[in-house]
Amino acid sequence: GIMWGNDPQDTGNDFSNPQPSQTRINPNLKQTAINANTAQLPPTHLGWNGRLNGPVDNPVSSCMSCHMTGEYPQLAIMNPTFQANPPAVGSPEWMRWFQNIPAGQPFSPGTKSSDYSLQLAGGLANFYDWKCNQGGVFVDGHNACQKASQLKLMLKKEVKPEQIQPVQRDPGLMELE
Repeated sequence: GIMWGNDPQDTGNDFSNPQPSQTRINPNLKQTAINANTAQLPPTHLGWNGRLNGPVDNPVSSCMSCHMTGEYPQLAIMNPTFQANPPAVGSPEWMRWFQNIPAGQPFSPGTKSSDYSLQLAGGLANFYDWKCNQGGVFVDGHNACQKASQLKLMLKKEVKPEQIQPVQRDPGLMELE
């Protein structure tokens, strides 16, 4: 299948399949195209109310509802059921995860979008944890977060010819031309 939206107007639960045993296609979804041959589509590929989902994903989720939470810092949980008291299915709080959030717009205010990439969001979190909490790479004993407040973009007004370092190519690469 392919999904280009979360069908936020569809708040029902008639096609949900929390313990997937059969493929149940929701004909009301307008922002998803799903293979109509249910014999070729395992039931684990559809999530909440028949939205497209991955084979090992939460059966009450969707591809986009999870991936649109990709942000840094990661403030949002990936699914409304990942909290102690999940909101009612189809409620406005639940539907926060089933909106159409464009690429580049963060899920949570005050964060930066990672354009649906949970891997990038996790990588940024791991990188800054390493840099700020695990010592970073500076030999002077300061970590990157302490140094960041002192860093400023510096532009040279004039570059002298002797300051330019020529790019040296591996001679073996010349044979490829």
